[in-house]
Amino acid sequence: QPSPYRDRLRLPVHDKVMVGHLYHPRFAGVSGRIPASLSRQAILGELRGRLGYRGIVITDDLEMAAVTRRFSLKERVIRSVAAGNDILMFSDGTTRGPGVVDAIHRHIREAVLSGRIKLSRIRAAYARIIAAKSRLASPTQQAVAKKPALR
Repeated sequence: QPSPYRDRLRLPVHDKVMVGHLYHPRFAGVSGRIPASLSRQAILGELRGRLGYRGIVITDDLEMAAVTRRFSLKERVIRSVAAGNDILMFSDGTTRGPGVVDAIHRHIREAVLSGRIKLSRIRAAYARIIAAKSRLASPTQQAVAKKPALR
């Protein structure tokens, strides 16, 4: 059956999509309280699966009250990556402080080591980001970007 979203997402100009912190019964989990931005069903199931989207997925601001009221920094980070987001946005400033970037990195690393996030998820996100950057880069920058950084 035709899908206007599927058709639009296949256009080359749509290489990034932001997923908001809205709630939808189909994606909100058993509790009914998981926002789309943290939902595997929304991102991996619907967006990447059913709609066939292959570009970058970015979260809405992970410091918004819609997610900070219910989820710790650690849970927001882990759920975001595990759900299929490639880039996590932190723009509000409430989480800022010495060491917040290190804490985010540590949470992702520990989740990969424990199996909560698959390493293949990190590698796939990295590949999508590098591919998008290379499309915007000069020929010299494109050559540098093709060198693998993750082993």
